[in-house]
Amino acid sequence: MAGSPCCEVVPIAETPPFLPPLGPAEPVRGRGASEGAGVTEAGGESRTLAIRKRGRLEFVAPADVVYVRGAGNYAEVVLRDGRRELMDSTMDVLATRLGPEFFRVHRSYLVRVSAVRRVHISPGGRYRAELAGGALLPIGRSRYAALRDRLLR
Repeated sequence: MAGSPCCEVVPIAETPPFLPPLGPAEPVRGRGASEGAGVTEAGGESRTLAIRKRGRLEFVAPADVVYVRGAGNYAEVVLRDGRRELMDSTMDVLATRLGPEFFRVHRSYLVRVSAVRRVHISPGGRYRAELAGGALLPIGRSRYAALRDRLLR
């Protein structure tokens, strides 16, 4: 669209034939359960989470993650700014990648422990974690005691 304020058309002949490398290349891994979960450092700690979106990868720092909601072989990652990103990683892979500051409060939820502000106890033994942003997440009955102990440390 010539003259459009949102984009500029550049003839192919004027584009560079290649782009220089940005840094040392990461080894290519085959498709597996951990693909897309992140780039790891030598110590095994995750520096970023790689989220595939529309043919590209977006990198998110684990420090920006508030909680993760599992959906089968996918996970919805909820970020501090309110964005929700879908990843093609399982909860088990993300629990390992995100590290000890996250706790699996339910079979479908991982939460940053420091984001939990209150625990609601309802009749019938139902528990919910209230996060700093106001979200309420279910807590599995078998995980309540361990979460309580983590919060009281």
